[in-house]
Amino acid sequence: MIAIGPGPGPKNVLVELDDGSKTVVPYAIWKHKLSKENQIATYKPFLGFVQFEPNEREVNDQAIRDVVIKPIGYAGDEVPNIRVTLWPEFKDVILGQGDLLAVDGKYTTPNVKGKVYHNLSATSVVVIPSATKATDGVDNPVEEDEDFDPGF
Repeated sequence: MIAIGPGPGPKNVLVELDDGSKTVVPYAIWKHKLSKENQIATYKPFLGFVQFEPNEREVNDQAIRDVVIKPIGYAGDEVPNIRVTLWPEFKDVILGQGDLLAVDGKYTTPNVKGKVYHNLSATSVVVIPSATKATDGVDNPVEEDEDFDPGF
């Protein structure tokens, strides 16, 4: 079952059932019962590159950070971006764009209006910092040797 849009009247949700039929349910029922049934949670590890600088926000009076990773070795045609939430216990972890992040945690894939989001709430984290890039021009000329034989 997925929500496919607002239903007729205020505070209603139009949902598509597993058999393809559509029905309207009150938003309160959708929010508190049906939407939770539609969200599968598992614990998974991921390894991926941090795509952007961390985003800081507050949840329940706690400062947390979110980062987006592009996972490595993901099976499938489209590699999803995964939003990783780092809770206060990881406040001392230095993390930035381009770093390699190995992370394990609660993985959820909520379906909101037909779009699937990939979220991970971190329980363990390992960061490999990205290599420092040269800020000046790199002077590394390549000399061509016409007599070079690679030996194949």
